Amino acid sequence: MSMDWDAIGAIANILGAIGVIYSLVYLGIQIRNQNRESQLAAATELASQWSASMSDIAVSPELAKALEIGFYKPESLSPHQYLQFSSHLNRVFRDVETMYIQFLAGRLSGDLWNGVSVSTIELTQCIGVRSWWATRNGWFGDTFANYIQHHIDTLPVIGCNQG
Repeated sequence: MSMDWDAIGAIANILGAIGVIYSLVYLGIQIRNQNRESQLAAATELASQWSASMSDIAVSPELAKALEIGFYKPESLSPHQYLQFSSHLNRVFRDVETMYIQFLAGRLSGDLWNGVSVSTIELTQCIGVRSWWATRNGWFGDTFANYIQHHIDTLPVIGCNQG
């Protein structure tokens, strides 16, 4: 009779172990799905912020003019235009910094980051952006500031010095 209880106990232990394994697998799947949804939500929010920054240019001819002058001939900006130029660049670079941090943390896809990165790197080739960055890089975290500075230090000024 004691053998039967031992066998029943062994079967119960095996079933308990199977239940624990099933629970762990299920929990792992749920965490992975939650992480994927979190990444998608973060990407959507960041893309929305980026689009809002870019759409400001489309709806504000005054801002567009300030950016055009600021990119090419920053010394020609009026004080009001410089404020617009600087404020817009601060917003854009703050959005990019947030995306960069999310990318480094694995919460932003390489595809989305690559598009933002390429356009940002192109911006850093404008003489006016470089001039602005030289006085404002301390507003950003060291990791991001070093990332931007690397591109400024290694890429020539092109396309933006012909205004």
